[in-house]
Amino acid sequence: MKWKITLLYIASIIGLLLTVFIVQVAIVTYFVFYNNKWNHQESSPEEITLNFKKQIQWMNGNFYLTKEGERILTQNKAWMQIVDKNGNVVYNAHTPKKAKQHYTAKDIVFLYKYSVNGYTIFVSELEKNNEKWSYIVAFPYERVSRFFIYLNFNHLFSFYPYGVLMLISAAILCVLFFAYGVAKYMAKPVWMMMDNITNLSKGVYEQKSINKGIYKDVFVGLKQLSTNLQELDKKRKQLDKMREEWITNLTHDLKTPLSSIKGYSELLADKNYHFTAEERTKYAKIIESKSLYIEKLIDDLKLTYQLKNDILPLNKKDTDIIKILRELIISYVNNPAYQDKNIEFLANSASLILKIDEKLIQRALNNIIVNAIVHNSSGTHIKIGVKDDKHAVYIFVEDNGRGIPEEELEHLFDRYFRGSNTKNTEGSGLGLAIAKQIIHAHGGEIHVQSKWGKGTTTTIILKKFS
Repeated sequence: MKWKITLLYIASIIGLLLTVFIVQVAIVTYFVFYNNKWNHQESSPEEITLNFKKQIQWMNGNFYLTKEGERILTQNKAWMQIVDKNGNVVYNAHTPKKAKQHYTAKDIVFLYKYSVNGYTIFVSELEKNNEKWSYIVAFPYERVSRFFIYLNFNHLFSFYPYGVLMLISAAILCVLFFAYGVAKYMAKPVWMMMDNITNLSKGVYEQKSINKGIYKDVFVGLKQLSTNLQELDKKRKQLDKMREEWITNLTHDLKTPLSSIKGYSELLADKNYHFTAEERTKYAKIIESKSLYIEKLIDDLKLTYQLKNDILPLNKKDTDIIKILRELIISYVNNPAYQDKNIEFLANSASLILKIDEKLIQRALNNIIVNAIVHNSSGTHIKIGVKDDKHAVYIFVEDNGRGIPEEELEHLFDRYFRGSNTKNTEGSGLGLAIAKQIIHAHGGEIHVQSKWGKGTTTTIILKKFS
């Protein structure tokens, strides 16, 4: 994959270089071969020189320039001379003092090749009076310059075709090395992104990152995604662990009553044993009790599933929340199993009407209060209170018991969770999860504060106009 990405970048860069090269060659070709106008207005110096013969006239045995010829020389700050076949200058126009008046063939060649005394020389010829004459047109060096390039093809073609192949190969290698370096630099962040995504797919959350460049935001997003996935994976593993523990506990909780039901059923079905009426009643009640326990576990599972998937319709109606709490507390106080707890009820009004599903709210409150009662030691003081304001009703269950370890607080309302402080091993482990789901279904909130060894406070908030 890395090589595919790198090769793609190399191909892109080579294509770009070739495109730039072709465009540059086209532009140079245009200016060299097509754009032959000097300064985009006048002819080139060489063209001026070749056409200047039209401005040279012959009259009465003498040369003279036309007005147009004078204008051309003046405009270009140039000068000109006419030379006969012997190299003698026979006519001067705008000629500087240092200009020669006699030229040899060698002088003409030298002047044409090199700039001398600040001027660049161009030479042409004309025919007047049945004779051929040479004429020189000189342009200032700052306006017209001439350069020569010397090419030696001997060494290149002496090894033909090896020389040409070497030249082409060198060019290709230079382009490839350049393209590879640039492509590797550009492709590196893409490699890292691909590696990071591959690692995420394999469950490896360690991320390589780049803190600068155009891909910075992408790496920041990948790092955040990795963190989120790691947290979700951690929670999933915790949930799986709790589910496994819950299944184990639930299996144990179901096996125990089922063993009793099976044992007493077999005993009652034994024709060889004669039971008294009292014994039959006793065993029947045990079977009934264990059956009800199993039924409750199944009901809890069904209820949490319905609440989780929002498929349980709420039967809301005006209900006195004070009355529900008072009846619950009376049942706890009158229960012999809870006689060792000191339960106190506080309310700032005798009646408080809310639009709620009475059975579900009663079940949620019962789960929370019973949790405070059964998981604390004898002598624990439990305070249950109700307060209200303009917008909401606050129900709190406060105890001075053993409290909840800090590491268990965040999992308290998770399904299947059983804390290390749990005294009663029976139950589905869904009680507090169901309570939270019921409160949330009513648009309310539930919060728990606890310190190990000092007690726990659970606060339920129900809105008056939900």
